[in-house]
Amino acid sequence: MGRQSIDGSLSVDRLRELLSYDPMTGLFTWPRRRRTGRLNAHADFPAGHRKSGKEGGYVVIRVNFQLYRAHRLAWFYVHGEWPLGEIDHINGDPSDNRIANLRPATSSNQRMNARRRSDNTSGTKGVWFDKRRAQWIAEITVDGKKHHVGQFATLLEAKGARIGAAVRLHGAFAKIE
Repeated sequence: MGRQSIDGSLSVDRLRELLSYDPMTGLFTWPRRRRTGRLNAHADFPAGHRKSGKEGGYVVIRVNFQLYRAHRLAWFYVHGEWPLGEIDHINGDPSDNRIANLRPATSSNQRMNARRRSDNTSGTKGVWFDKRRAQWIAEITVDGKKHHVGQFATLLEAKGARIGAAVRLHGAFAKIE
């Protein structure tokens, strides 16, 4: 019957029978005409839709009456094993499901690769201006603990120090903006 998903409801063979996946584009399509709920899916009809709200940007696909995130299906489709942990989108775009853009990750890795906050005015994660001291502050979080990188007279110095710390401490998961 083929290898099973983590919950035992979907084998990789069944997934490959139901959907086609292009690892270069990251897109899933229905390979032949079939009835899917209330809609008729035709050959090469795109599968799934982008979520909005808190789940914004992630593509989900209904297979065998169950919703799956497309990046997890892509991993399963290509590697034949259901991902045990999390799957990270290297470029930070949750709708980019090319296999080259996906990698196994921990929750901590995911936070390292997160985008900077929308209220960030320095342009770099972990860098902010302390009005009281009239200094730029650089910080980085490692394993859930915030670490002080330093205080700097200029934004450029603070950014450089923060980026250097990110590369040193976060490695491949460092988000350089």
